Amino acid sequence: MKKIILIVSLFFGSFISAYAYNSQYVTAIANTPNSTAHMVVNVNQYCNLLQFNCVWETGASGSAVAYGDILIGEVYGVTSGSYSATVSNRYWDNITVYISVSGATGAAGTATISWG
Repeated sequence: MKKIILIVSLFFGSFISAYAYNSQYVTAIANTPNSTAHMVVNVNQYCNLLQFNCVWETGASGSAVAYGDILIGEVYGVTSGSYSATVSNRYWDNITVYISVSGATGAAGTATISWG
């Protein structure tokens, strides 16, 4: 199920955002009982701004990391909260993102990379 959600979000995120001032985004969704999600984003461009945003819903906790040739952001042990990191004026090739979530069945966390 999470693979389908990831594929759909990759497709629609890229398709829809092509009309929004050339900004793009992709989102990985992790939910229990399948508690992790992973994605590799091929940006291949110079970005004025690249953001890494994570959100864990109420009752969920987890960790996330995003990196290319340098670390973009990492956070561990967040409970029912969010995390954000921004990198500016840099060329990006591939970006790897991992997110994990724990909590009651159905608890979810999202990790989004956006650039433009």
